[in-house]
Formats: sequence, structure tokens, C-alpha cells
Amino acid sequence: MPHNKVKVLFGDTKMEFPDTYDVVDKVEKDCKEEGIDFLRSRSEFDPEYTWDKFGPPAQTMRWCCSVHKTAPQIIKLREYTENRSNATTLSFPPLKAT
Repeated sequence: MPHNKVKVLFGDTKMEFPDTYDVVDKVEKDCKEEGIDFLRSRSEFDPEYTWDKFGPPAQTMRWCCSVHKTAPQIIKLREYTENRSNATTLSFPPLKAT
């Protein structure tokens, strides 16, 4: 696969742990040094606002990912690719510590 064919996109909920942001900042720096595009997406809504409107995220009420991850990532990809109708993605969930 050609260099920089794959882009890195971080879906920032604005609710991540400080250690997560430390790792993301390092990955972003490494990507920049290697000439790999690194994108960050964020909801236009602050977490405090959405929590007030919908309540805290819960097992049965999973609004948080849609509002703070999925929709902002799709919007960012459509802006980046200038493709407003479709964007093909492959998502990797965070790794769990073993």
C-alpha cells in the first residue's frame, strides 16, 4: 500500500482520560514526522450540554457514541474527502490491556 494511503482519525469525545490524550498527541506527532495525515473529529456539542439534554450515557441509552464519535467522524471524513454522500471507513476499537 502506498505511503500515506491510510489516514489516522481520532474521534475525540472531549471526555477521554488525560493518558489517552497523551498517547493521541504522541501518535499525531509521529504521523506528522512520517507524513501521514492525522485527523481529529469532535462534536459541535460540549459533553456538558448533551449530558444535560440526554442524561449520562448508559448501557441501554447509547446516545453518546452517535453524538460524540460516529457523527463527527463521518462529518470529518466527508469534509476531508470532499465526498458529501459517502465515505468508506474501517474502525478499530481501543485495545484492551492484557
